Amino acid sequence: MVMEPLVGQTVAAKLRQGTLRLQELLAILIEVCQGLEAAHAQHLVHGGLAAENLLIVERPRQAPFVKILDFGVAR
Repeated sequence: MVMEPLVGQTVAAKLRQGTLRLQELLAILIEVCQGLEAAHAQHLVHGGLAAENLLIVERPRQAPFVKILDFGVAR
């Protein structure tokens, strides 16, 4: 199994720090919904979606984006 190296912080960690504004949270939720829509189109259902499985990835000169992790319990 191969996975790209990712550097970022989970949504859970950001929430514990209290560093998410409403605008940021809404942007995250939109990306999560888009990611789940793509997974569902492939007949995959994430069985353990939680803030710990959402990684906010920072990229140089680009907006941060969300990766949905741990599809190990997907159906």
